[in-house]
Amino acid sequence: SGEEMHRLTEECRNNLKFGKKYVGAKYLALSLVAAFGALTGGADVPLTLFTGDLREEERRGSAIMTSMNTISSYSRDLPEPSPESLSKCSELVYEILATGRRTATTFDIKRSPWAAYLYGSLGDDALERILKEHVLYPMTEERAWGLLKALPRETVEVIGDDMAETALSRAATIRDIVDQLGE
Repeated sequence: SGEEMHRLTEECRNNLKFGKKYVGAKYLALSLVAAFGALTGGADVPLTLFTGDLREEERRGSAIMTSMNTISSYSRDLPEPSPESLSKCSELVYEILATGRRTATTFDIKRSPWAAYLYGSLGDDALERILKEHVLYPMTEERAWGLLKALPRETVEVIGDDMAETALSRAATIRDIVDQLGE
């Protein structure tokens, strides 16, 4: 019926909006890792240098998806973005990035704390703007600086400090980069 078709079309539209925000936040978080990689000696190292290994409960899905989603469970507890920032984003997208889906999947990892923190700190409009205004792949030093300068310094500092706890060989350089953003 016409009503059913309208309902299904709206449901599809909402799913696509959700997916765009969810994937956009993950892409931005991965781009932030690539930016720090490019600026600290090159990104031609295993992603786990910056992120650490997945926790056992996070290992699921295909090998390629696990590789693409490594930036998920390595971090210690990050602070929650401010209520004002969180009001600018989808509560459901933030919740799934931060705590994971309620049911197991074979295509994704459970939690994405850096993506959640970025998304919750930026909100929908800023996320969309950054993704539109910046070429993030392939990551170059120039693009890395452009991305870091486009993000709130506090957000870069929180994630950079967390990343430095894992990327010990590049920790001092990561912290120097964050300090340069404040100048």
